[in-house]
Amino acid sequence: MNALNAFARPARWVVALSLTALLGACSTDPAPADAAPDQAPADVTDVTDAGDAADTADAADAADAPLSLPRCEVPDGGATMAMINSGRNTALALCTFCHQDAAPGAGEFTGQTFPRPRSTAYGANLTPDLVTGIGRRTDEQVLRSIRYNLAADGARRLCAMAAFGEAQLPDEGLCALLAYLRSLTPVARAIPASTCAP
Repeated sequence: MNALNAFARPARWVVALSLTALLGACSTDPAPADAAPDQAPADVTDVTDAGDAADTADAADAADAPLSLPRCEVPDGGATMAMINSGRNTALALCTFCHQDAAPGAGEFTGQTFPRPRSTAYGANLTPDLVTGIGRRTDEQVLRSIRYNLAADGARRLCAMAAFGEAQLPDEGLCALLAYLRSLTPVARAIPASTCAP
């Protein structure tokens, strides 16, 4: 093995581990009860098997459970830069894969105009635009979408959206993420409607 190959092999492992960590946020395996909060995979119902009886039963159980959302207190002067930066770090770790378009000039978290792999689900525009983004949604609606994978109407699940429970995203991190999303520049960018697999 020459010196170049000796260095290339570890680099491939780093890339593979990085991709595994990134894609772990889209895992369909539930988080182990004893997992550390920053190591637990997100609980996701994959759109390709959303009609599976087990997923349907889990969704029904979750829909009947009482919702526990934090009360996100924002200081009188607005969210602090530390809170917004913490929320940005969370968004970069959890939201980029589905809500950040790779197109140059698309803007931060303006959604994706191409469907998620093997689905017809599109990552929504998370900017506070009043027409195409989350600007008209209440804080409670946004928090419910992130924590419980519920649409703004609260009655239906979002296609391919991870539900980030307290183990994956503690209340403080959820509030920081909300503060960051509210701080984004509103960008009018229409995203195609998602259709969920039956």
